[in-house]
Amino acid sequence: MTLKKLIGKLHLWLGLASGLVVFVVAVTGCIFAFEEELFRVFHSKLVHVRVPSDAGKKLPVSVLQERAQTALGGSDSITLINIYPQNDLAWEFDVFRYNEEKSANSFWDQAGLYWKKAYVDPYTGNVNGIMDMQYEFFIVTRSIHQNLFINPKIGSPIVGSATIIFVVLLLSGLVLWWPKNKAAARQRFAFRWKDTTRWKRKNYDLHNILGFYMLVFGIFIALTGIVWSFDWWENVVYRVLDGKVVQFKLPKNPDKTVSANEPVHLLDQVVARIQKDNPEYYRIFLSKNKPTNTLTAGANFKDNTLWTAYNYYMYNLSTGKEYGALLQKDKTTGQKWRNSNYDLHTGKTLGYVGMTIAFFVSLISALLPVTGFYIWWGRRKKAEKRPETLGKIAPQIRSRERVKS
Repeated sequence: MTLKKLIGKLHLWLGLASGLVVFVVAVTGCIFAFEEELFRVFHSKLVHVRVPSDAGKKLPVSVLQERAQTALGGSDSITLINIYPQNDLAWEFDVFRYNEEKSANSFWDQAGLYWKKAYVDPYTGNVNGIMDMQYEFFIVTRSIHQNLFINPKIGSPIVGSATIIFVVLLLSGLVLWWPKNKAAARQRFAFRWKDTTRWKRKNYDLHNILGFYMLVFGIFIALTGIVWSFDWWENVVYRVLDGKVVQFKLPKNPDKTVSANEPVHLLDQVVARIQKDNPEYYRIFLSKNKPTNTLTAGANFKDNTLWTAYNYYMYNLSTGKEYGALLQKDKTTGQKWRNSNYDLHTGKTLGYVGMTIAFFVSLISALLPVTGFYIWWGRRKKAEKRPETLGKIAPQIRSRERVKS
């Protein structure tokens, strides 16, 4: 058996083993490429607000938090706040918690999750509405994409393993695609279909030509996706970029004393400080963690690089005292990459151009297992017919031999 035939066998069986998972992950990846944009279209009444003539006057975040907390109920305190600079966007106030025991013991993902999000008009304080995020369409889509909607301890390694196999399939596919001569090359780079071209040939060309053109992008998206499945791969990337593993970690609060109430104007002061230090921010988020007595404040902003830039500021939730920070300029290359991996994976780093590329690469990735299966099935059927055909023509061959003799 030649090396190319051996690679062909490997390509076939790995494709059959991983095809269904790759198809599901790729289809959900298509949907998720424009997740934020589509969400704002489908839930426009929640997300958007009417901009008044004096758009500069927005209510303090502490006042908006009170309105949101009243609407969400008092059983759980707000743990996450998202603030946007766009005048027509509502601010988001989330109650988020896990039942760790229920989550760990369930086969399905999302078990034990409680997640409600209130959308508040920053000008009037009116609550546009509350959404239950546990089974929201895009949240479920992401869960399927990352874990097949089963417990992450089970689903994430399955998805990660299938993604590694997909990378091997792309590389082995390149070997099988490589033309023997100039004549064969003509059919490798462009579709040359005629009215008489059969569907089997078209399917074969779809598999080979589209697979070739998405190869580099497909490998890049796959490698950035494996990060969420395997810690060892994350550490490999850190070592490549930094020479050692310097993981992305925020400073821990040395004061674990938890107070019943946070300072009244803490959020207002933090937001004012971040807006001053990051005037061109895309989003400000405030994340509260009462068990660790921590308020994490972050600003996503433009820094004229391809990295997704974040500045983090850490506060004592009880006293309001800042005890640490992690600024974009102080991060290692690996830490900048880890902060940017999601946007690199989804193409958001390059804006709509990148997201469009990610969408079509994911679409082609979903087509490859389908067209590949059809190629294998067609050859299998053809192989089954050969003995039958030989059986029919064998008597004719023998009779011709007698006549000749």
